[in-house]
Amino acid sequence: MPDKFRIIERSGATTQSEVVANGDRIWIYNPKSNTVFIRNQTLSEKIPEPAIHTLITDALTEKYTVEYQETKSLNSTHIRKMKLVSRESGNEDATEYLLWIDSDLLIPLKLISYRGDYQAVTLEYPDYSINCITNDDKFTFTIPDGAYEVYV
Repeated sequence: MPDKFRIIERSGATTQSEVVANGDRIWIYNPKSNTVFIRNQTLSEKIPEPAIHTLITDALTEKYTVEYQETKSLNSTHIRKMKLVSRESGNEDATEYLLWIDSDLLIPLKLISYRGDYQAVTLEYPDYSINCITNDDKFTFTIPDGAYEVYV
């Protein structure tokens, strides 16, 4: 369901954070402090933002020029790599993107955003399925032993 998700932020092999939502509750885990923030999911969170798909549709044509980069393989998938260049050419705060899209399914696989020379965000979807059945256990967070629980 669209109101369920799991996000794991890693730096190399180290987990920096983990966020899990099951449609009712959200767990936000910080391994460094061994703290889990737990709260109920709001109505707006149950209707997720289109995220990367918004960039590809409405905002893309209004705010960016698409520069085709290359066709190659990424994790054994045939992809098209594109650069999205801001139409605000003189704006230092403008964000530019490198985008990798599955050539056959037209699904975004990877996105890197840049502000100037600074790499701001990297999103990657290395393991995805379409119209799959997923076990709900994937969207329940098991609180680690000794973790400090904060209910907000």
